[in-house]
Amino acid sequence: MEPGSLPNLQEFSGSHDDALLVCTARPPVEKLGIFRVEEVNRSPRLVGAALQLVSGTLRRISWTGLEPFRNEVAVKFARCIPQLTAEWVEERGY
Repeated sequence: MEPGSLPNLQEFSGSHDDALLVCTARPPVEKLGIFRVEEVNRSPRLVGAALQLVSGTLRRISWTGLEPFRNEVAVKFARCIPQLTAEWVEERGY
């Protein structure tokens, strides 16, 4: 996705891969998801780099996946963007 191609996007909820793709457009997104904890654990640098692209406006993320990884993923997100709050959502079949 080209930077600047989503100039008005403030909220996005979709699959993990789609959320990463949205970050590449660098929109002024404030709420983003839905990240899968298993994917974050497999590719933490990829997710961290994507989140950094929208860190200036991003305030809230949502994620889903295996519950035992909740705290580990929350710490990884907090390292990327300290002002971030996160919410756990039920599995949607992504």
